[in-house]
Amino acid sequence: MVNAHDFVVNDIYYNITSPNETVLTVDVTFEGSSYSSSKKTYADSVVVPETVTYKNKKYSVTGVANRAFYNCVNLTGVSLPNSVKKIGTYAFYGCTNLTGAVLPDSLKEIGTYTFYNCGKLNNVTIPDSLESIGNYAFYKCTSLAEIIIPESVNKIGYSVFRDCSSLRNVTLPKGIT
Repeated sequence: MVNAHDFVVNDIYYNITSPNETVLTVDVTFEGSSYSSSKKTYADSVVVPETVTYKNKKYSVTGVANRAFYNCVNLTGVSLPNSVKKIGTYAFYGCTNLTGAVLPDSLKEIGTYTFYNCGKLNNVTIPDSLESIGNYAFYKCTSLAEIIIPESVNKIGYSVFRDCSSLRNVTLPKGIT
């Protein structure tokens, strides 16, 4: 069987993203050969480390891959390290029991459909480093009541907060409506 991940350390799956051996980087990803056959192994609260060592090489964790936590219904929380710059498309899609996400100060991009249908998500702090939020990023996050988008954000996709029925307060950067 071919795996979507290159290696696993402490029950977290990784893809090597380094284009060369000079700078070693990885993204967190899912277990299995494809997201549709993924075993949805992430559960409870997951703390992603800033670095991970594999075969005597130290890798910096710089991203969360597309569909990394896709439909992990037993995931309740996630904390990402300050080395992560991007959260991919559908990364937390369908994590219906996810209540909180600690996003790092290094984060630049939240992808399309990232937190789609995370109905219990009620606590997200958007870091001042963020530059863009993809379409439908928080769609159907029905427990999300308030969110502050920092001035650093210069691109917000469409329907980002669609069907967020509890959302009462959204603070947007100047110039974005």
